[in-house]
Amino acid sequence: MRIGGLSGGTFVLARAGLLEGKRCTAHWDHVPALREQFPKLKLKQTLFEFDGQCFTCAGGNAALDMMNALIATDHGPAVARNASEWLIQTQIRQAEDHQRMTVRQRFGLFHPLLIKALDRIEATVDEPIEREALADAVGLSLRQLERLFATHLHMTIHQYIVKLRIERAKILIRQTSLPLGEIAIASGFSNFSHFSKVYKRQIGVSPRDTRANEKASPVRA
Repeated sequence: MRIGGLSGGTFVLARAGLLEGKRCTAHWDHVPALREQFPKLKLKQTLFEFDGQCFTCAGGNAALDMMNALIATDHGPAVARNASEWLIQTQIRQAEDHQRMTVRQRFGLFHPLLIKALDRIEATVDEPIEREALADAVGLSLRQLERLFATHLHMTIHQYIVKLRIERAKILIRQTSLPLGEIAIASGFSNFSHFSKVYKRQIGVSPRDTRANEKASPVRA
């Protein structure tokens, strides 16, 4: 029988051992936690994936794109088009389309070198990043790149990197049971002590308090 998971439903399938050796996807917010908890998954950041009798989806509007693909597979493209027309789905996306808006769209940016720098930071947020090496990689001096960050993002390069790392840490604290020390390393911090200080300064509570509050919260569907 077919079995599928939408958005965070991929966690359920992975815990049940149903995705071993299979391609799968999930909502971008769940991807860091899935990679940490299930490092052997063939996890893709696509809109949806079919592999054998299992299907997974990023959730949201991507569920409609996935159902269109399922209908096309089972009943042909004409029936799928008719279903999309009925549902007022004027644009049918493919599995390989991006889950998230591009950096340019999210920030309203048009400077190609700044966009290149932001893409590079997002791709390596859990790794050590030297500002000088980042500037050199995009073809700018460090001073020029810092000026672009200040003008367009109203923060320094370091502040932006820390912001992304704290966002990743929050996801891992909320969605996994990984030790906080491991979360610190997975979020790009060199040690737990530094991570804890930065986290509390940014969020207002410690990582331990965040996890305790999460455990005390009512179970969400």
